[in-house]
Amino acid sequence: MTSEFFIPDPEGLTPSAEGYFGAYGGKFIPEALVAAVDEVAVEYDKAKSDPEFAAQLNELMVNYTGRPSALTEVPRFAEHAGGARVFLKREDLNHTGSHKINNVLGQALLTKRMGKTRVIAETGAGQHGVATATACALFGLDCTIYMGEIDTERQALNVARMRMLGAEVIAVKSGSRTLKDAINEAFRDWVANVDRTHYLFGTVAGPHPFPAMVRDFHRVIGVEARRQLLERTGRLPDAAVACVGGGSNAIGLFHAFIPDAGVRLVGCEPAGHGVETGEHAATLTAGEPGILHGSRSYVLQDDEGQITEPYSISAGLDYPGIGPEHSYLKDIGRGEYRAVTDDAAMQALRLLSRTEGIIPAIESAHALAGALDLGKELGKDGLILVNLSGRGDKDMDTAARYFGLYDTDAAVEADIVRRDFAAHAEIARRESGATASTARGMQVGVGIARFRRYAKGALEPVEEAVPPQVNEAGPMGRAGIFGALAVRQPVGVVTCVTSYNNPWANPAGKIAPALAMGNTVVVKPAPQDPLSVYRMAAALAEAGVPPGVVNVVTGSGAAAGEAAVDSPDVDMVSFTGSTAVGQRIAEVCGRGMKRQLMELGGKGAALVLADADLGSAVAGIGTTFSFYSGQICTAPTRVLVHRSRYDELVAGLAAYADALTVGDPADRATVVGPVISAAHRDRVEAYVELGRKEGARVVTGGARPDRPARGFYVAPTLLAGCTPDMRVVREEIFGPVVVVVPFDDEEEGVALANDSDYGLIDYVWSADVARAFRIARRLRSGGVGVNTVGRNMEAPFGGFRKSGVGRDVGSYALHAYSETQAIVWPG
Repeated sequence: MTSEFFIPDPEGLTPSAEGYFGAYGGKFIPEALVAAVDEVAVEYDKAKSDPEFAAQLNELMVNYTGRPSALTEVPRFAEHAGGARVFLKREDLNHTGSHKINNVLGQALLTKRMGKTRVIAETGAGQHGVATATACALFGLDCTIYMGEIDTERQALNVARMRMLGAEVIAVKSGSRTLKDAINEAFRDWVANVDRTHYLFGTVAGPHPFPAMVRDFHRVIGVEARRQLLERTGRLPDAAVACVGGGSNAIGLFHAFIPDAGVRLVGCEPAGHGVETGEHAATLTAGEPGILHGSRSYVLQDDEGQITEPYSISAGLDYPGIGPEHSYLKDIGRGEYRAVTDDAAMQALRLLSRTEGIIPAIESAHALAGALDLGKELGKDGLILVNLSGRGDKDMDTAARYFGLYDTDAAVEADIVRRDFAAHAEIARRESGATASTARGMQVGVGIARFRRYAKGALEPVEEAVPPQVNEAGPMGRAGIFGALAVRQPVGVVTCVTSYNNPWANPAGKIAPALAMGNTVVVKPAPQDPLSVYRMAAALAEAGVPPGVVNVVTGSGAAAGEAAVDSPDVDMVSFTGSTAVGQRIAEVCGRGMKRQLMELGGKGAALVLADADLGSAVAGIGTTFSFYSGQICTAPTRVLVHRSRYDELVAGLAAYADALTVGDPADRATVVGPVISAAHRDRVEAYVELGRKEGARVVTGGARPDRPARGFYVAPTLLAGCTPDMRVVREEIFGPVVVVVPFDDEEEGVALANDSDYGLIDYVWSADVARAFRIARRLRSGGVGVNTVGRNMEAPFGGFRKSGVGRDVGSYALHAYSETQAIVWPG
């Protein structure tokens, strides 16, 4: 069996010395990891030619994993596949229940060979995490597993298995809280602990040598299956089928058949709710070449090259990248890749369960769905081989919720919004003018994420014990030990006045935490785009929110808004919008002592220091031009750059702006859509003209675009030669306009940043992270991004000065929509 791991590659599929399969692969990693990754490559090359290493691995595969895994024909299932014969390669029967153990045992042996004592790994569905924890227990290695917080919830059984095996499981709460973010955190850990730690990467992605090494450890799947199928049927399959997330089980199956031109290699990737909805993880179907997690491959990304959030009902497939060898197989036409929806996969899961008594993992169910379609193409003479990469016990909670198998409805989450995702996104695009990708990902997608977050938030403790206090005897009573509880109570009726720039995420960020804390909500949407809020309210009603708990009040005049704010029945007002309107609302609230949460205007300063990575700075600042067409309060619109880099940065921003396509937001090529109205377009243009009169130089933009003929478009505009006293530097423009001001030293830069009526979010770009953090602490703003415009959606959000009152987002929102009560008693 030894030769089934370390066999010659098919012609043309040996990676280059730099780890490339054609144009894909490579090693794009921080300098701090280069030595560690190179060590893995060197030691792996040595291990491949070491008979002792091969013998150890062979012994483990046979006597620990239980190889060779079985090949099972499924004739009753095949009746639904056009009569073609279907065979399953039963990786679900391996020790730990999936194919993942193959790679893990190989890398665990390599870890011991390198003298490392600690292993870290990422996991999505938990299969790789369980296999890694198993191997670490076997070899006496310390083990830390990173897993997205959402995945820990839907794969709680595997989390328990990992902990039973002695692993530390860290729930990652950043980003989308899924597999991509778990990998990010694992890489950060590796950088910090590289001397004693090996990163046991779980798929055929990542930097060289991981794609080839992980593939080699999984090649046994295809080698065994090829031999077994020939013995059973006397022929090769017409198609070898596997699910594809990162691509490890698929490449393990495919590799043995690559030289066999008559065998189709079919990868089934997750289409989620449909590729057209944007809610999917179909990287090879809808992605473009890019760099993710250390290698170049196909990646899901938006028009600006930012990684988009993947989605799949399967926790193991929602990854926005793919192994580089799969990208190469796609490009040369040797691999076929199909997108399979959640619904198709779940129906295939139930079909196999009820026809063959085999419950597959949801990942594998995508391959089964692909096999059903292939069988109908091939007919009764067809022969299909499917890699059943894992067993389905880990997915029973997800499946039970999907099929309504629980006895009570309380355990079944209604996902009404996601069901109608495409329709919601189209309406949001049409009424707000957002591009299609923004409407899908940043409007409806973020809105869904916020409802999910605060559905969980409703389960957070509302009572917190206060440390007991010893009181002396006195006028207030006897001496004693006094206990106390801090209890969060609902505020009552909350009026939520929302902004026009995000008709889904903004209302959801108010309604969801308010409901989670037990409040009644009155929503006053922006008059420019109220339809999305109506759809949101309808979805909440369908999901079971009682009548009268969520109420929508619309109107374009001041009367509707004033009534929703000034009513004596209203206990709190949550407002997002301009500072001027916020001040008027605050005056009204003050008369009635109503609670307030105000997210107001901003004029974000972006400090670009002399040592900054200008490419990163330009990409971050450039989002002002495109993201909501600059209609965003957190945008870095006020650029403060060290004089030594001034000309270079201005040139970079101008080139960035000139490269953006302004046009119809329905067109996928469009990056910059319209602003919300003709009046707002005129306002932005008036500011540009004001800048000219004040002495600013219009580097690019400044004129109304020729196309499209219909709509309210503003060209991305860059104003240089600005001084701190100009109104275009001091006032919020709320459009795709960036101003640039030079400074000479750190003190001046900080002073200029703080010389503002606003203080929502500022930014610092510097190669010296310690210095950037020191500067960040001196900035008078509610948030500071260091070398990024990204946000942590659990971090507090709100402004200093005229940018707002109170803090929102994460658990801070739950506090904002509640009153705190103290209950005290003597001990």
